[in-house]
Amino acid sequence: MSRFAEPMTRLIDELKKLPGIGSKSAQRLAFHILRSSDDDAEALAGAVRDVKAKLRLCSVCNNITDVDPCVYCSSATRNQRLVCVVEEPTNIAAIEKTKHFNGVYHVLHGSISPLNGVGPEQLRISSLIRRVENGNVDEVILATNPTVEGEATATYLSGQLRRAGFVNAVSSASQSSVVGSPGVWKSFPLPSLMLKNAQEGSSIPTKAGPTVVAFNFSNLQILGETEH
Repeated sequence: MSRFAEPMTRLIDELKKLPGIGSKSAQRLAFHILRSSDDDAEALAGAVRDVKAKLRLCSVCNNITDVDPCVYCSSATRNQRLVCVVEEPTNIAAIEKTKHFNGVYHVLHGSISPLNGVGPEQLRISSLIRRVENGNVDEVILATNPTVEGEATATYLSGQLRRAGFVNAVSSASQSSVVGSPGVWKSFPLPSLMLKNAQEGSSIPTKAGPTVVAFNFSNLQILGETEH
């Protein structure tokens, strides 16, 4: 069994903690770092330190940011009364790629998953309800992921938002996605169009008062990868 010098072993062990990185990949990365210039190695180490030291959660939407509020919540050109709820900060990039959404976001940092010990209290739901109850939101779009956990989270949020005074107005596409598979989207408008229509107030029949729109996130991710 080959043995590495202690600093190399320690670096490999740390790299193996990264998601998707096994022993062989960790060894390749470690030797790549070893062969890099001192400047490149220091730049990598500095970037890791800065991520931990300078990034935080936005006090409004819980997005990862280096300024508070984040660039979306502090923007004067975005519709601050239209909130799109996503599971993770990475979901925001897919929505932004569509270039059809000009509202703001709310990041839950996960989804309800009883099997994994994640309940509503572990998610950033209470701050969303506070935003609604403060009267600063006219419309909420639930853009959870196309998984059992994501759909359960959207259903739970719909109930919580109704209790907070929001109208239960959900599109037929949303209702189909909640009880069916991601394939149901084939017969409905793409989420980017729904996002655009939601801003124009024409996505679904509405009653007086705030609105909840829910949709499955799968095709939005596909669209985000294909539209430039």
